[in-house]
This record gives sequence, structure tokens and C-alpha cells, in this order.
Amino acid sequence: MNHNLTRLAIFVFYDPQGTIDRYVTYLLEALRPNVTRLVVVSNTELDNSNRERLERCCDDLFVRENRGLDAAAFKQGLVSFCGWEEVRKYDEVVLLNDTFFGPITSFDAVFSDMASRAVDFWGMAAGYSTENTERKVKYGFVPEHIQSYFIVFRQSMVQSQAFYDYWQGYDDSMNTYLDVVTEHELVMTKHFQDLGFRWDIYANTERYHSKFKSENFNLYLYHSYRMMKDMRFPDAEFSNPSIFLLCHFRHTVLSYISYAYACYKSPNLQRSEYVCCMSTV
Repeated sequence: MNHNLTRLAIFVFYDPQGTIDRYVTYLLEALRPNVTRLVVVSNTELDNSNRERLERCCDDLFVRENRGLDAAAFKQGLVSFCGWEEVRKYDEVVLLNDTFFGPITSFDAVFSDMASRAVDFWGMAAGYSTENTERKVKYGFVPEHIQSYFIVFRQSMVQSQAFYDYWQGYDDSMNTYLDVVTEHELVMTKHFQDLGFRWDIYANTERYHSKFKSENFNLYLYHSYRMMKDMRFPDAEFSNPSIFLLCHFRHTVLSYISYAYACYKSPNLQRSEYVCCMSTV
């Protein structure tokens, strides 16, 4: 970690069975040297064994009901579990969840690279602007936005009234995936951008960015293999298409020996409906 910077990380975990798989502890172990305080918020009840697995990887563990999904958990982590006075002490605040596998390379390289960029908040990857088809986004289209599974807010934002107002006023009663994505993930980046805050992403995917909304798609979701292989991108999303892609980039993953077992052999995959795909490669 850059010892001149202090970082608070709030990690949100959810598993319907309350099982802490190896990819989760691997992620936390890799992140911990890069942050000053690591807080885990579990949106599911944990038995003693799984609670102990998480407690070994973090500084503080809080358990809550899975109401409002990860966005509501982030809010409670900021507002209640940590509190604004504590949150504002840090140079950076990292909000991340367990919906991705990683790091394949290292978080240190990511933080080091992003440290030189003159921005107020940043993430790993972005969704480019698309037409508003399935979701009724308030702007009438889906704006460019940081993928919400990993976002870093710098002190220029964390200490602002705008950041406080956003999270303090966030409607944590929204309890469906569609609502949370539509009212939070897809619009938060533009909300802060319109207020004058600057943002960027780690992934250099600009060559896949079209000025035509109808031609843009979620590169991170559908081409994790390409991003890892060609761009040395450090993670892969734990979503349906990406799970299928894991079988295709197995050899890429295996080139990073330290991560091969944690990702490819994760019991989470074995407990999922995609095990049939994984077992055929």
C-alpha cells in the first residue's frame, strides 16, 4: 500500500447459503494490504465457522438482513457501521462487493496506476451509454457509468456535501435487483459528474466505445476473457455469461498460479447451475 494514503474499504457479501468460498477470502486477503481498515458487511446470516473465516480477513464484520441489496448495505456501512466522522478520516473510500473473481494480477498495481490520475472517483470498468430499452432510466437512456462492484471515492468527494446527501438520502427500501440497478448503479456516475466531479476507469476499453448508443455493450460482462488476456485486467464478473467464459479462459487463469485454485476451483461454481459447463472443459 502507498503508506501516504489511508483507505477505508467496505466489502458487501451475500450468499443464500451463508457459505464463504475460497475466492472471497482470497479477494479479501489480496485487498487487505492495500487498505487501512477493511469492513465486511454480510447480507446473510453466518454460522460460526463461516463467520470466523470472514473475521480472519477483515478488521470489522457486521451482519444485516439482505434488504436493499448491496447498495443499502453500502449506505448502512457508511452511515451507521462506520459513521461519517470515521469515513471522512480517510484519503479514499473503497466500496466493493463479492460479485467478481479476482484479483488475477494484484490490487497494488491497480491502486498505483490510478494514483496518478486527477479524478475524484474511479472504478475498474465502465458501462458505456446505451439506449434505454429494458430499464426505465430517468435520463431516457443508460448513461456511461462505473460498474458498481468496485468504486473508489477520493477525499474530494467523501468530504463533500454532495456525497453525504447522496448516501444519506439513498432510498434503501428498494429491494429488487432491477430497481437498485436502475436507480443507483446506472445513474450514480452521471449524477456526480453533472455536479462537477471527475471520474475514470482502470480498464483501457476506449477502442470498444461507440458514439452510437445502439452499438455499445457491456464488454466487462461479455468479454472478460479478452480483457484479462489482452489488457491484463485483474478480475472477472461473477455473472451468467462470465461464468461460461471461465471455461474458455481457464488457461489464462492458470498462468497466474496463485489464483488458479481460488477462481477456477471455487466451490461457489460447483454449487451453481453452471457446473455442467465447467465439467465439460
